[in-house]
Amino acid sequence: LETDEFGKGLYRNTAEADRKVVERVTEIALARNVPRARIALAWVLQKAAVTAP
Repeated sequence: LETDEFGKGLYRNTAEADRKVVERVTEIALARNVPRARIALAWVLQKAAVTAP
């Protein structure tokens, strides 16, 4: 990624949105006393199609 000019800018503006998702997933996982991965997998599995994380 360091030498890829396109790749450098690909996720430049997503940090804040990503942080919000991680915080919400963490809240849900803590409330249910399960790993965050379980919440993430449950979300993915209930979607008809996921094209990107």
